Parts: sequence; structure tokens; C-alpha cells
Amino acid sequence: VTDDTDALQQALDRTNDQKEPAEFYHRRVVYFPAGKYRITKRLTLISSHGTLLIGCGRDTVLIWDGDEDGTMMVSNGVTYSRYEGITWDGRGKAAVGMEHASRIYYETSIRYHDCAFLNLKRHGLLIGLHQGIATAETWFDNCLFRNCGAGVSLLTWNDYDNAFDRCQFEDCGIGVNSDKGNFYIRGCHFARSKTVDVQQLSPAHASSVRLCTSQGSHRFFQTGVGAHQSMKIQDCCVDGWTAADGAMLLGRRGPTTVFDCVFTHPPNDAPPVRLANPAVGN
Repeated sequence: VTDDTDALQQALDRTNDQKEPAEFYHRRVVYFPAGKYRITKRLTLISSHGTLLIGCGRDTVLIWDGDEDGTMMVSNGVTYSRYEGITWDGRGKAAVGMEHASRIYYETSIRYHDCAFLNLKRHGLLIGLHQGIATAETWFDNCLFRNCGAGVSLLTWNDYDNAFDRCQFEDCGIGVNSDKGNFYIRGCHFARSKTVDVQQLSPAHASSVRLCTSQGSHRFFQTGVGAHQSMKIQDCCVDGWTAADGAMLLGRRGPTTVFDCVFTHPPNDAPPVRLANPAVGN
């Protein structure tokens, strides 16, 4: 019931290393006891090194009750940071759960562990749309993305080396949406993605998807026609996709290597792996 926005922002402001002496490192840890925190305005983390936000997993929930299409939290120059045991719930009203939009420091070595992003209209976690300096080397471990337009979006050059381990993507439009960034996805599960589980559009570096499972999604993987770096897909199990033109749709640029994968319960007799440009032959 209570609007917790101002109290939370005051706690986050204490992590700002431009306001506090460097020796007060304990002020860079913000603990969220179990509970539901009502947010009506965007929260901002700014200019710090080594900040840790820690909650109690599914029992610590930030709930959006602000304007339609708002952003719940923004990181601006918060590097070597950790986010553990926090749930962002946009309630089908917020557009973005967490956005990295640095204009101060190059954000590197960021970890999300045991976090959840729920009911966000456009992006559960967004990197690159409004950045001035890159965010890279981000690790998502055991995180849940449910009912988001895209679970994670990597949109700009230099948003590189993003790793996903043991994550789950449920009922999203796109699970991992990579435009110009790159990624390594390992041991993750995708379910019922409306557009595609993993999308790679115009990367500048190689990516990989390994040891993943997909069930009931429209498509498992697709590239854009501008994709021009190597892609490896290994030991994945894709079940019950609904796209008539294939579980994997590959653009005209490559190379893409697919090996030791299993495709079950197709929607038709068409091949599960297809080339997207018939002008150059399939």
C-alpha cells in the first residue's frame, strides 16, 4: 500500500561514490528484506563501483504502480555490481524492468543471480538503447524471465560477452534479443516464446547456444540477413515449435554450426532448419 519509491531511492543514493567517501564501502550494499515494495517512479543507481543489491528471491518483489510504459530501475555507471534475489514485477504496465544506460563509466563485470523479471511490456532487462558508454561482461545465473516483450535485449555495439547460465524464459515474445551484442547461452530453458527463443540480428562477435531446451515456442532460433559472425548451436532439444517454416531460420550471412541437436513433434513435415533467403538457394 505504501509508496516506497522515495525511501528506496534514498538508500540507493548512498551507493553513489561521487557523494560518499570511498572508504564507506559498506554503504554500497543495499538489503531488501522480504516484502512487496510499491514503486511509482523510476529508481536510479548512479556512479558506483562494487554495489550489491540483495533480496530474498521470490519474497522480495519490486512492484510497478507508476505511469504506463515506465521504466522501473536504471543503472548509470554502476560497474562491478551484483543483483541477487530480487524480483521486478511490471504488472503488465511497466515497459522495462531494469535498464543499463551508462553515461559515466564503462559498466563491466555485472552479475544477476536468482533474480526474476515478470510482466514487463517491452524488456525485462534492457542494455544499449540509451547508453553513452557500453555495458558488457554481464552474467545471468539462475534467473527467470516471464511474460516480457523480450526477456533480455542487447541493442548496441560493444555490449559484448553476455553469459546466461541456468536461466528460464517463459511466455515472452523473444527470450534473448541480441541486435549488435553477443552472448553465450548455456543450460537454459525456453517455453512458449511468441516470436522466437533466441534472436541474433547484426552481431560483430561470435555467439553460442549450448545444452538448452525449448518447448512449445514459435521458433527456437533465428538470425537477421545482416548476421555476419559465427554462431554455434550444440546439444539442444527443441520440442513442439509452431512455426511452419522451421525451428531455426538462418539469414544469408554466417557461418552457423548446428550439431548434436534433437527436434521433436514438428508442426509439419518441413525441415526444422531452414535458410531465410531462397534467392540464393536452400
